[in-house]
Amino acid sequence: MLLFLLRHGDALDSPTLHDDERPLSDFGRQQVSTAAGFLHSLHPPLDTIFSSPLLRARQTAEVVREKFPGVPSTVSEYLAPMSNPLQIFRELNRTQARVVLLAGHEPFISTAISYLIAGHEHAKVEVRKSSLACVHLADPIEQGSGILRWIVTYEQMKIQGN
Repeated sequence: MLLFLLRHGDALDSPTLHDDERPLSDFGRQQVSTAAGFLHSLHPPLDTIFSSPLLRARQTAEVVREKFPGVPSTVSEYLAPMSNPLQIFRELNRTQARVVLLAGHEPFISTAISYLIAGHEHAKVEVRKSSLACVHLADPIEQGSGILRWIVTYEQMKIQGN
């Protein structure tokens, strides 16, 4: 499996909004659009997109779907910020998908990458807002079986797109 992990873009902060309801800011939408364009330029045959139930991650998945029309998208409670990555790994093992995008948050994404490449949560992995990571996985997905191919930041993708 080829697994792409995309952290949501910049989100609005407001004392009147619950964390689950914080939308992407205009800049956050721009960041995610850049990341979606970068991913599209790689021509991966995305089979499916999973997103966290939080609004900003769902919006991130929607922006990606604009570049990949027809690719199904599923909201998964297992992608919430403090979720245990082992739960989404079990869900992914039940799919027939070969190329998957996860749209989520920190610390989930860096923890998931750590489990995939090191077999534990203590690998030092930094995933900034709108960063995109690529991990190659054997089937079935198991802790420590992944190979981190790359992590690219919004700034790097923006330069690449110019």
